[in-house]
Amino acid sequence: MASRSCILIRSMVASGGALCLVMGSLRAQGATGKLEGRVQDEAGAPLAHAQVHVVGTAFSAPADPRGHYFINNIPAGTWTVRAALIGHRPLEIRGLRLLAGQTTT
Repeated sequence: MASRSCILIRSMVASGGALCLVMGSLRAQGATGKLEGRVQDEAGAPLAHAQVHVVGTAFSAPADPRGHYFINNIPAGTWTVRAALIGHRPLEIRGLRLLAGQTTT
């Protein structure tokens, strides 16, 4: 009977640990934001396929044919964002502040 109690307690502890992991994952989702915008040249023409990258991370996205892009789940904070396309001068925006649960354009 003592071993059955031990098994029940171990099972409850394991379940509690899994619940903590799930809750931590949900909490982390709330600490991210979304970045979206449009990449265009000096004349205002869209730059399709320009690569937009959050410097120092693996977060990046290509611009669509209209120059629009979006990047989800970026940790909240202050970032440098770089847009680049062959044949054009790269552009960096420094000090871009992303807020948790919000979209920054």
